[in-house]
Amino acid sequence: MSALFALAFVVVMCGLGIYVMEKDSGNYWEYEGAWDFYRMPLEEPYELVMIDTMDSASINKWKEGSTIVGDIVEYEKRGALIAGHCQHTSYSFYTKDKPWFVFDCATGQVDTYASKEAFEDACTQKGFSLPLDMKSIRENWNAYWGNPNRRRK
Repeated sequence: MSALFALAFVVVMCGLGIYVMEKDSGNYWEYEGAWDFYRMPLEEPYELVMIDTMDSASINKWKEGSTIVGDIVEYEKRGALIAGHCQHTSYSFYTKDKPWFVFDCATGQVDTYASKEAFEDACTQKGFSLPLDMKSIRENWNAYWGNPNRRRK
Protein backbone atom coordinates (compact mmCIF):
# COMPACT_ATOMS: atom_id res chain seq x y z
CA MET A 1 0.00 0.00 0.00
CA SER A 2 2.78 2.47 0.88
CA ALA A 3 4.56 1.67 -2.43
CA LEU A 4 1.35 2.51 -4.30
CA PHE A 5 1.03 5.77 -2.37
CA ALA A 6 4.67 6.65 -3.07
CA LEU A 7 4.20 5.97 -6.80
CA ALA A 8 1.04 8.08 -6.91
CA PHE A 9 2.80 10.87 -5.01
CA VAL A 10 5.73 10.87 -7.45
CA VAL A 11 3.41 10.94 -10.48
CA VAL A 12 1.34 13.81 -9.05
CA MET A 13 4.42 15.83 -8.10
CA CYS A 14 6.01 15.33 -11.54
CA GLY A 15 2.78 16.41 -13.21
CA LEU A 16 2.54 19.45 -10.96
CA GLY A 17 6.17 20.37 -11.68
CA ILE A 18 5.61 20.15 -15.44
CA TYR A 19 2.47 22.27 -15.15
CA VAL A 20 4.23 24.97 -13.12
CA MET A 21 7.14 25.17 -15.60
CA GLU A 22 4.98 25.21 -18.72
CA LYS A 23 1.85 27.12 -17.60
CA ASP A 24 3.01 30.49 -18.96
CA SER A 25 4.88 29.18 -22.00
CA GLY A 26 2.60 31.11 -24.38
CA ASN A 27 2.68 34.34 -22.36
CA TYR A 28 5.39 36.65 -23.67
CA TRP A 29 5.52 38.82 -20.53
CA GLU A 30 5.28 36.08 -17.86
CA TYR A 31 7.22 33.08 -19.20
CA GLU A 32 10.58 32.66 -17.42
CA GLY A 33 11.68 29.57 -19.34
CA ALA A 34 11.84 25.94 -18.27
CA TRP A 35 14.03 22.90 -17.98
CA ASP A 36 17.47 23.98 -19.22
CA PHE A 37 16.90 27.58 -20.31
CA TYR A 38 15.89 30.92 -18.88
CA ARG A 39 14.21 33.78 -20.72
CA MET A 40 13.32 37.37 -20.07
CA PRO A 41 11.17 39.61 -22.26
CA LEU A 42 12.77 42.79 -23.60
CA GLU A 43 10.26 44.47 -25.92
CA GLU A 44 7.90 42.34 -27.96
CA PRO A 45 8.90 40.34 -29.99
CA TYR A 46 12.46 40.25 -28.59
CA GLU A 47 13.65 38.25 -25.62
CA LEU A 48 16.85 37.52 -23.75
CA VAL A 49 17.62 33.78 -23.62
CA MET A 50 20.14 31.96 -21.44
CA ILE A 51 20.98 28.28 -21.88
CA ASP A 52 21.99 26.25 -18.80
CA THR A 53 23.57 29.20 -16.94
CA MET A 54 23.23 32.95 -16.62
CA ASP A 55 26.84 33.60 -17.59
CA SER A 56 25.90 34.78 -21.07
CA ALA A 57 22.75 35.37 -23.09
CA SER A 58 21.46 36.07 -26.55
CA ILE A 59 18.79 38.35 -27.93
CA ASN A 60 16.32 36.23 -29.86
CA LYS A 61 12.97 36.71 -31.53
CA TRP A 62 10.16 35.28 -29.38
CA LYS A 63 8.87 31.92 -30.64
CA GLU A 64 11.30 31.94 -33.60
CA GLY A 65 14.55 31.28 -31.77
CA SER A 66 16.62 33.21 -34.29
CA THR A 67 19.62 34.76 -32.56
CA ILE A 68 20.28 38.43 -33.28
CA VAL A 69 23.10 39.09 -30.79
CA GLY A 70 24.86 36.33 -28.86
CA ASP A 71 27.46 35.91 -26.13
CA ILE A 72 26.14 38.92 -24.15
CA VAL A 73 27.73 39.15 -20.70
CA GLU A 74 26.48 42.56 -19.58
CA TYR A 75 24.02 45.17 -20.79
CA GLU A 76 21.89 48.16 -19.93
CA LYS A 77 18.37 48.69 -21.26
CA ARG A 78 16.87 52.15 -21.60
CA GLY A 79 13.47 52.20 -23.23
CA ALA A 80 13.69 50.27 -26.47
CA LEU A 81 17.50 50.53 -26.64
CA ILE A 82 19.93 47.96 -25.27
CA ALA A 83 23.63 48.74 -25.00
CA GLY A 84 25.84 45.79 -24.21
CA HIS A 85 29.07 43.90 -24.26
CA CYS A 86 29.68 40.42 -25.62
CA GLN A 87 32.50 38.09 -24.74
CA HIS A 88 33.75 35.94 -27.55
CA THR A 89 34.38 32.34 -26.54
CA SER A 90 35.96 29.50 -28.43
CA TYR A 91 32.55 28.14 -29.43
CA SER A 92 30.90 31.44 -30.34
CA PHE A 93 30.65 33.18 -33.66
CA TYR A 94 28.45 36.23 -33.13
CA THR A 95 30.79 38.90 -31.85
CA LYS A 96 34.34 37.88 -32.59
CA ASP A 97 35.52 41.21 -34.04
CA LYS A 98 32.94 43.65 -32.66
CA PRO A 99 32.12 42.84 -29.04
CA TRP A 100 30.12 46.03 -28.28
CA PHE A 101 26.56 46.53 -29.51
CA VAL A 102 23.47 48.71 -29.42
CA PHE A 103 20.21 46.93 -30.23
CA ASP A 104 16.99 48.81 -30.97
CA CYS A 105 13.94 46.76 -30.00
CA ALA A 106 11.68 49.17 -31.92
CA THR A 107 13.36 48.52 -35.27
CA GLY A 108 15.24 45.25 -34.74
CA GLN A 109 18.46 46.95 -35.83
CA VAL A 110 21.74 46.05 -34.20
CA ASP A 111 24.89 48.11 -34.52
CA THR A 112 28.21 46.58 -33.46
CA TYR A 113 31.48 48.24 -32.55
CA ALA A 114 35.09 47.07 -32.42
CA SER A 115 36.19 49.46 -29.68
CA LYS A 116 34.71 50.64 -26.42
CA GLU A 117 35.34 54.25 -27.47
CA ALA A 118 33.30 53.90 -30.69
CA PHE A 119 30.59 52.11 -28.70
CA GLU A 120 30.40 54.88 -26.08
CA ASP A 121 30.30 57.56 -28.81
CA ALA A 122 27.38 55.75 -30.45
CA CYS A 123 25.62 55.39 -27.09
CA THR A 124 25.77 59.13 -26.43
CA GLN A 125 24.46 59.83 -29.94
CA LYS A 126 21.54 57.46 -29.29
CA GLY A 127 20.62 59.09 -25.98
CA PHE A 128 22.51 57.11 -23.34
CA SER A 129 24.30 59.19 -20.74
CA LEU A 130 27.78 58.09 -19.72
CA PRO A 131 28.99 56.28 -17.79
CA LEU A 132 26.78 53.36 -18.71
CA ASP A 133 25.43 51.26 -15.88
CA MET A 134 25.73 47.83 -17.50
CA LYS A 135 24.93 44.88 -15.27
CA SER A 136 25.54 41.17 -15.63
CA ILE A 137 22.90 38.86 -17.06
CA ARG A 138 22.09 37.52 -13.57
CA GLU A 139 21.77 41.04 -12.09
CA ASN A 140 19.40 42.09 -14.89
CA TRP A 141 17.41 38.84 -14.50
CA ASN A 142 17.01 39.29 -10.75
CA ALA A 143 16.04 42.95 -11.11
CA TYR A 144 13.44 42.19 -13.79
CA TRP A 145 11.72 39.15 -12.27
CA GLY A 146 12.06 40.54 -8.72
CA ASN A 147 10.21 43.73 -9.66
CA PRO A 148 6.52 43.40 -8.72
CA ASN A 149 5.77 46.36 -11.02
CA ARG A 150 7.42 44.85 -14.10
CA ARG A 151 5.62 45.19 -17.39
CA ARG A 152 2.74 42.80 -17.96
CA LYS A 153 0.27 42.49 -20.79
